[in-house]
Amino acid sequence: MAAALLLVLVLVPPLATAPRSYDWAEALQFIVLALVAPGLFVAGAPWDRIRLGRPAMALAAARRRHPERLRSVVLVGAALACMVAWRLPAAVDRLHSGGWPLGVEVVSLSVAGTALWLECIASPPLVPRSTRPVRIAWCALSMWTIWVTAYLVAMSNSDWYRAYDHVAGGGLRPAVDQQIAAGVLWGVAGVCFIPLIFWNLLQWLRSEEDPDEELHRLVREDRRRALPPHPSL
Repeated sequence: MAAALLLVLVLVPPLATAPRSYDWAEALQFIVLALVAPGLFVAGAPWDRIRLGRPAMALAAARRRHPERLRSVVLVGAALACMVAWRLPAAVDRLHSGGWPLGVEVVSLSVAGTALWLECIASPPLVPRSTRPVRIAWCALSMWTIWVTAYLVAMSNSDWYRAYDHVAGGGLRPAVDQQIAAGVLWGVAGVCFIPLIFWNLLQWLRSEEDPDEELHRLVREDRRRALPPHPSL
């Protein structure tokens, strides 16, 4: 419900029209679509309520059978690439003109954000396919990716997004607008990922051995004990 409420707030006036005038408003809309709303959605695990319980259970079983790290790398990489693409000057300037690109942004960022969060947090019956150290890496990489895009905008000596040049005559200079937008991206990304990094780190330090890996090790040891001794011995 919180995710749906946030989506409504950023997609209806006045917040829906503010991104056409201010970069900070567009950055706020972006971060809600890419991280905040998908994160709340995944954390709420509403699969049964939206009648996706069976597909979610089937996907969870498939992820347990095939916990390849390559799939996690591909999903996380694709999700972050989608987010970076929507912060490029060409994409933001195109969004400024309105129309269908906003709908594409909403759908693509929602899917990318959901895929990213499913690799970082549990959403029963779905659980991350990676170990806690890898989850820490995904969270840190995602946070740094957002931070780098924000840093490039804030430290730019020129107008990063040409569509907002007219803001200078409306009381908010473009440079200030870009710095506020960078602060929004830095702050929200930090709030989203820093607690997860420390939580996973603490849980990992408390039990350094993954339960599944420990079970596999015990099974391998039992099998070795059951094997007959080698003739040369």
